[in-house]
Amino acid sequence: MSILQVKDLVAGYEPGLNIVRGASIHAAESEIVVILGPNGAGKSSLIKAIAGLVPESDGQVLLVGRDTTAVP
Repeated sequence: MSILQVKDLVAGYEPGLNIVRGASIHAAESEIVVILGPNGAGKSSLIKAIAGLVPESDGQVLLVGRDTTAVP
């Protein structure tokens, strides 16, 4: 069962300035997922966008099958 699915997520702090471009992640039950990359690659911005702290402009975040992108 998929716990978290991120599909083609595009997000950024300002309109027209996307930090995360087309990120996709899949985490199943009992899996550990790691996000690696150099400084400034957008790792923290991706996590903040998944949590709803950075606005998404495209893509989808599903938590246990429910779309959370429109949830405040």
